[in-house]
Amino acid sequence: MPKVVIRQAIKKTLAKVQYLFEISKCAINTTMPIVEGKR
Repeated sequence: MPKVVIRQAIKKTLAKVQYLFEISKCAINTTMPIVEGKR
């Protein structure tokens, strides 16, 4: 495998991880106030 292909694969994986991280962060930000409000 050429280095360029590996680099692109790593970039795609990192982008996916970042995307999932942002989604989970948003989910936490929306669910936490609801949980806090129920107490």
